[in-house]
Amino acid sequence: MCIRSATRTPRAPSVILRHAFTPPDPGRLANLCGALDENLRKIEGELGVAISRRHEAFRIEGRRDGAEAALRLLQ
Repeated sequence: MCIRSATRTPRAPSVILRHAFTPPDPGRLANLCGALDENLRKIEGELGVAISRRHEAFRIEGRRDGAEAALRLLQ
């Protein structure tokens, strides 16, 4: 029986970036996020990040380049 060792490609370290809209602007947040956060899901899919939000506070997690690009879009 031959056992092959699995080789893994090193993953880029993950970062967490945060952004908050102050003062909160409900209209801007609604336009930015879209219905049921649809626009945020599109950004996540294109940039390979995870975006979570609570009210006006956003948390972006992923590879540095994708997370920074997502942050620029949110600002």
